[in-house]
Amino acid sequence: MHCWEERNIGIEFEDNLTIFLILRIFNISFFNAMKIINHSSFKWKKIIIIIFILFYNNGVLSQNLDSIIIWTKNYKISWNDFLGKRLISKDNVAAKSFLELYYIPGYHKNGYYSYTIIPVFNKYKSSVLDRNIKLLEHEQIHFDILEIFSRKIRKQFEILKNFNESEYTHYKIFNNYLDSLKNYQERYDLDTDHSLVEKKQEFWKKIVAIKLKELDSYSVENFYYAKKEN
Repeated sequence: MHCWEERNIGIEFEDNLTIFLILRIFNISFFNAMKIINHSSFKWKKIIIIIFILFYNNGVLSQNLDSIIIWTKNYKISWNDFLGKRLISKDNVAAKSFLELYYIPGYHKNGYYSYTIIPVFNKYKSSVLDRNIKLLEHEQIHFDILEIFSRKIRKQFEILKNFNESEYTHYKIFNNYLDSLKNYQERYDLDTDHSLVEKKQEFWKKIVAIKLKELDSYSVENFYYAKKEN
């Protein structure tokens, strides 16, 4: 089972996780981040500087680092990552993954909008009752599906650079993908009966692996790190 909290950091500027995610994904040092601020709007400068102060004075960075997992191909979630309040039998749920999709607008560059799309597993909001390997694999695939749609959004936004579309257009597309993602996750649960139908579970495992491979050029590693290195 998965739970949803779609978060638009473009609106929720007060959330300290904005800068954390930028630092985590791009390995940006404090001083290099200041260069980004210099290219940002006045509003962004105020927001980013305030958040940096909060990070370096209150230790928010280490707290957030311990609470979330950003999807990467080299890490699979384990039951040790489910640190939320333990489920009880009357909940009628064996495991619950709390997934978040971050939509971070960047500053204008070369005449187009830039966005960072980050899929996240929240450890302290994810819970488990029945620990077994098949169920854990089922939950990992929920996380993988989130990454698939993150890649689809990154791909679509990359195409939009050629058309100089508005911020509203980007946000509308983002929300359309969110609707599709929610339906896809629900269909996965229904089709596999939350991991209990083994043949269906194997089928979804293969399908998800294929889709991840098809969109590999839009993974966090290839789409963000590779661009940074180039």
